[in-house]
Amino acid sequence: MTMIPFRAIPDAPNSYTSAAILSRMLDGLGYRFYWASEGLTDEVLEYRAGATGRSVGETIGHVYNLVQMIEYALSGRTYPIPEPDIPEGLDVRVETLNAIKRASEAIRDTDPERIGDWKARFHMGGNDLEFPFWNMINGPMCDAVYHTGQIVAYRRAAGLPMDPTVNVFTGHNDAGA
Repeated sequence: MTMIPFRAIPDAPNSYTSAAILSRMLDGLGYRFYWASEGLTDEVLEYRAGATGRSVGETIGHVYNLVQMIEYALSGRTYPIPEPDIPEGLDVRVETLNAIKRASEAIRDTDPERIGDWKARFHMGGNDLEFPFWNMINGPMCDAVYHTGQIVAYRRAAGLPMDPTVNVFTGHNDAGA
């Protein structure tokens, strides 16, 4: 069985470069998303805070799409809007965590001078749009953290709070799990 990444946050980089900081931000997202989405029941996946809001399961799918946007930017591809359908049968949680890991590693392993070369590209309404990578930071990266927090709040409201031994400051489960 393949290990799902981010049960614990990876070791910190040795130096504070722009690439290391961006990579660490994604590692923090991965750790938070792992525990926010761990052990969800069908009932919790269907929970929604209001009639017009996303369910927990739909929110997980949205985080998946946000991470896909990041991977597209890193690979130079253009992301289609509206977002592509999530493939039938895909384990969205596992694939999201694996995609976060791939993106973190791609950023960590790059020359920090190349980060400015990355672009956020979208095809929307028949138009091709291009933005600097800055927009990926304040857009999809931060949005994925935001929505991961929603999953935590929704699962608590649905009666299944997140494991209280998860420590987002240290990046480890304090129960030693």
